Amino acid sequence: MLVARQVEYITPPPPPSTSTAAGPSSSPPSNMAKMTNELVQYAMNFANDSMHTSLCLQFNAKTIALACVYMSVKFTKVRPTEGKMWSDILGIEMEALA
Repeated sequence: MLVARQVEYITPPPPPSTSTAAGPSSSPPSNMAKMTNELVQYAMNFANDSMHTSLCLQFNAKTIALACVYMSVKFTKVRPTEGKMWSDILGIEMEALA
């Protein structure tokens, strides 16, 4: 659910399907798809690394997940559209990340 909410703000609407009778086209992934995959991979890496700390004893799972997503977008330097801040889009209180 969290990833779908994030993707909603950084990806344009999907293009119309261009499948042929032989099946879907085998075009290379778009830059947006690569960026999304990279963000998800970094967020999963941060979440996996957090398992080796005491964060799960200090914070609830939602706070840790939001922090992982927030760190991944900051790490990849992806900016949200319309001049919004990631903390507003994700619904994070900055005090929770400090």
